[in-house]
Amino acid sequence: MKKVKVEKKDTTFFIPADELRAVYAATSREETRYYLNGVFVECDSAGRVIMTATDGHVLLSLQAHEESFIGAETYEFNEYGFILQTDILDRAFKAK
Repeated sequence: MKKVKVEKKDTTFFIPADELRAVYAATSREETRYYLNGVFVECDSAGRVIMTATDGHVLLSLQAHEESFIGAETYEFNEYGFILQTDILDRAFKAK
């Protein structure tokens, strides 16, 4: 497994791809339910990253590996977390 050194900044976040793929499996592919169309990423009070996804039938939540982090300014628009949309994740997982 390749190790990547990521510099922690206020505007960055780091989530291991294997863990993101695991939660991504529960996302909805139905575009009419835009609020289910992605992975919700949040940070708890202890700084742990938690990812949650649902397709309306299955709900999957995962606490990411301890090396994961979310920069403080990532919450600029929503202090509770953010959604990584399915179409963006599709392109990211297909990229080489």
